[in-house]
Amino acid sequence: MGFIYLLSLIVFLALKVPISFSLGATSLLFIVLRNPNLLLAMPQRIIPALDSNALLAIPMYILAGVLVVEAGLGTKMIRAINIIVGRVKGGLAHVNILVSLLFGGISASSVADTAALGSILIPTMVENGYPKSFATAVTVTSSPLSAIIPPSTLMIIYSSLTDASISKMFAAGII
Repeated sequence: MGFIYLLSLIVFLALKVPISFSLGATSLLFIVLRNPNLLLAMPQRIIPALDSNALLAIPMYILAGVLVVEAGLGTKMIRAINIIVGRVKGGLAHVNILVSLLFGGISASSVADTAALGSILIPTMVENGYPKSFATAVTVTSSPLSAIIPPSTLMIIYSSLTDASISKMFAAGII
């Protein structure tokens, strides 16, 4: 039975269907072949899970991140942290990491952190003599820190799905 799923995935990929859609179509095939009644049960489970006030926080954090970037606060945060740690050897890399921590607390999203700060910090680091590959690596590896800095979208989603306390999740992220 597993061969059918593997074969269907290979066929979708050979037809140049994007990987995410190939995996989704293969999963749907699995559901239909195993138990077609699950197709009726899925919407009954998904819709109530989406009806959550906690999930409304996610677009608001994205909006906050966009406002920070558009208002120019990102460059001001970079300048402020550069004053504090910029004198250290490799100071701009330290600035990159610390700004990711701060911005992660505002936007609550690793992707928003990478997009917003990468467009500012990578060219700045290259201008100051850092290799582009190093500047990109520091930015990309420091951005996921926002997943553990409260308020994190991952914490909100996890809390809403498991009925865990959001405040306890945030306290765990701080500790």
